[in-house]
Amino acid sequence: MRNGNGIDLRYTPPGRQRGNLAEQGVKWVKKRVHRTMSATGAHKRLWNYCVLYETDVFNRIHQPKNNRTGWESVYGNQPDISEYLDFEFYGWIWFWDMVEKKA
Repeated sequence: MRNGNGIDLRYTPPGRQRGNLAEQGVKWVKKRVHRTMSATGAHKRLWNYCVLYETDVFNRIHQPKNNRTGWESVYGNQPDISEYLDFEFYGWIWFWDMVEKKA
């Protein structure tokens, strides 16, 4: 069956998530988010930022099936992963306050 744009339509039977490739990606992201949140001790309220972080990482790692990254497939150039190597998802920061406090 095709839609009006000539795209093949496929349906996944109810209760059979393994047949849908998108569900496999969702499962991978959920597993990574749970692992990252547990490992870093981040507060539960930050789960949505962790999802963004993990999906960004996933889009920038090599996919053997396509022999390229998801980023390359969309934008045509290799992604810069230096920000993900320098910083983790969650961590404490310290800064020096140079302002004099008045009593």
